[in-house]
Amino acid sequence: MLDELRSHDWLPRSVKTKIGQIKKAHHELEKELGRMPREEEIAEKLAITLDEYFRIVQSASNAVVFSFEDYRDKRHEESDMDVTECIPDRDMKTPLEFLEENSLKEALARVIEGLPEKEKLILSLYYWEELTMKEIGKVVRLTEGRVCQLHNQALLRLKARMEPA
Repeated sequence: MLDELRSHDWLPRSVKTKIGQIKKAHHELEKELGRMPREEEIAEKLAITLDEYFRIVQSASNAVVFSFEDYRDKRHEESDMDVTECIPDRDMKTPLEFLEENSLKEALARVIEGLPEKEKLILSLYYWEELTMKEIGKVVRLTEGRVCQLHNQALLRLKARMEPA
């Protein structure tokens, strides 16, 4: 399992080791000196050149992975606000699209209300109860073919009434 995880890591193990050594040296020097160590001091402690130190630090900065959880709203610690809540959902409808969809649903409901009772029942059984045409035929005591005809007739009426004038 570890080998699989490592295979997806874009940072070589040798660079990770060097970064770990720099962190350790930084921590040790900070304790010794009582202040933040300078780059030269860290490089000297690791017995590497300053250029090599900067190359390692550059490699580390290219491999930094940020977690969204690291960016919680620090002004309001009690808040559960998360940066992920601020990323727009491309699939989410705009208020206008939501309003248009609701208007269309309301218009369709009004048109369905105007259909003959048998057609309303067939549509209801087919789309809401998910019965087959054969099962609907048994409920309304009609043949499967007649149920199919009434269903198609209801759809044609709906389409005709829903089309813009």
